[in-house]
Amino acid sequence: MPRALVLGRQFPGDTDASVHTALAELENLLAQLEIRVVATLIQRHRSADPALGEGKLAEIAARIAEVRGDAQEDEKLLLVVDDALSPAQLRALEDALADVEVIDRASVILRIFENTRGPGSRGSRSRSPRSRTRSRVSARTGRSASAKAAAAVVASAVTATSP
Repeated sequence: MPRALVLGRQFPGDTDASVHTALAELENLLAQLEIRVVATLIQRHRSADPALGEGKLAEIAARIAEVRGDAQEDEKLLLVVDDALSPAQLRALEDALADVEVIDRASVILRIFENTRGPGSRGSRSRSPRSRTRSRVSARTGRSASAKAAAAVVASAVTATSP
């Protein structure tokens, strides 16, 4: 089971309660992905600047080393940031924290949606044989199979009512 360190971020105007509520929600989202939270850190910002300082990076790296000491060798370790990160920020954090996958809240939510798509869902890549047949019929005729069937029903109804 993958394990995660969660990094909460408190900006000016955020209350402690709102930060802890957001972190509890994120932990519930991670539980849906079967990711176990092993540590939570909070970065308190004095300004709206979202940058992580060297001190916080060092604290995160120390916690990662501590958590790795308790881990089994095959367990994946993630840093989950409870904020939106740009691709450049994600890459910089992954470079600074070797062998740790860094994801943000949006990525967690997207992974949940990916995991909940079932075989019959709209976005699913695996389609039933019937669905594949309909696709082939519509490709050949230029119409969907259901439109073709509806046209056949209307045609038979018109012929049946004709004098």
